[in-house]
Amino acid sequence: MSYSVLILDNKTLEQIYALNLKIYTGTDVIFKKNFDEVTKLIGVMPGIELIVARDEIDDQELGGKIYDFVKENDLNIPVIIYGSSKKYTKIGDFDKFGTFLTSNTDLRTFVRTCARHLGITSKDMASKLVPEYLAIPCEYLLLLGKSLSPLYVKRTEPNTPMSFEKVLASNAEFTEGDIQQLVQQGHKYIYIKSSERVKFVNDYTQKMVVQVLSKAPEEKKMEIMEISTAIILEQLHEIGVDDATLKIADSIIAQTVNEVKKEPQFKDFLAKLYRNTESFAFKHIQVITYLSHYIIQNSEWGTQQHQEKLAYAALFHDMALTDDNFIAIHTEAQIATHTPKLTKEAQALINDHAKRAAELIQKHAKAPYEVDEIVLQHHGSKTGHGFAKDFPGDLNRLSIVFIIAEEYALNLLKATDDPTKLDHQEAIFMLYEKYANKNYQNIIKTLGWMLLEKKGP
Repeated sequence: MSYSVLILDNKTLEQIYALNLKIYTGTDVIFKKNFDEVTKLIGVMPGIELIVARDEIDDQELGGKIYDFVKENDLNIPVIIYGSSKKYTKIGDFDKFGTFLTSNTDLRTFVRTCARHLGITSKDMASKLVPEYLAIPCEYLLLLGKSLSPLYVKRTEPNTPMSFEKVLASNAEFTEGDIQQLVQQGHKYIYIKSSERVKFVNDYTQKMVVQVLSKAPEEKKMEIMEISTAIILEQLHEIGVDDATLKIADSIIAQTVNEVKKEPQFKDFLAKLYRNTESFAFKHIQVITYLSHYIIQNSEWGTQQHQEKLAYAALFHDMALTDDNFIAIHTEAQIATHTPKLTKEAQALINDHAKRAAELIQKHAKAPYEVDEIVLQHHGSKTGHGFAKDFPGDLNRLSIVFIIAEEYALNLLKATDDPTKLDHQEAIFMLYEKYANKNYQNIIKTLGWMLLEKKGP
């Protein structure tokens, strides 16, 4: 049996990551809170095969300290340091037993990195034999409320073969009290059928992300939003737009709008964003949402519904892209000159990503009206294919707002790691030069007044 140690600073996130590791690699996760607890555990349990730890907790170094301890004592236990530490200059391995992953790393990459250190290949994960029933610690279910998969308990009676009894049908609602009652009856674990494991872990991940967002402390809000966004984007790649992903989107967008409203000065919003997050994709979404929110607020025709639609579009517009490096590509020339050279499949994906994302949104009846059209047109093409050179003036009005907000966001994020150094006046003039149609220029004018007179540095 494989054992791994996990130390984050959020219990629900710990359970999300631990369950994904259990389902896909078979390792059992032991939770610890600090350096001393880890070293004591290693002393009494030498079979630990992996440690995953935050870079720091409560402003105290943790991951690096554990790694140094492991190395100094020749323990040969891989350590994955997870966070936003400036101590590590690049994501990935820094030696045979040390790996750094940013806190916005998607779950698939996280699991694959752990699996590699555990000596498990992708082929192993796909083909490994699993028992008919998989054990899930009951405490994991306390906040779940409902499972798409049936849940079982194990019955062991004297002189009777072991059996599994269904205690909750799929979609049956339950309370924390129901789970606590099972624990009091002596059931430390609840079980799912192995054939249901992928459905269960996706269902669990989606529902718990909403819980994480709702319970995040104020000082961790932006970072939790970044992690949650990485998870939903991965779920959108894997599953598409469904009730669960829309519910996560609702939570992320509600939190984003709250952050926007709390920071009416654009420079303050950017400072907070850069201080607390790492992901280019997340910053891109956040800045687009911020700018489009205030463009609508300062337009005579804008409504709160328009703001919400643009926030959805910001979250969903690049969901068909499988590589964050593709997000900054906005012209045919950038595709042709991209380094490293893009495969034909990657080129086709980039050219059609707006169309593909819009089609995924169209398939779900509960997706907000017009979001699919904004996403379809967000590079100026009415068909969602390619990148416009001459931007048509008869696009959906919200699509034009989105195009201007995204262009400005991209210019800002590409220009500098220090957003306070961006010359907003020059950036606005660049937009005027690129978008000559009056429908675009009216939006640019609104953005310019917002940045240069009301909200700028």
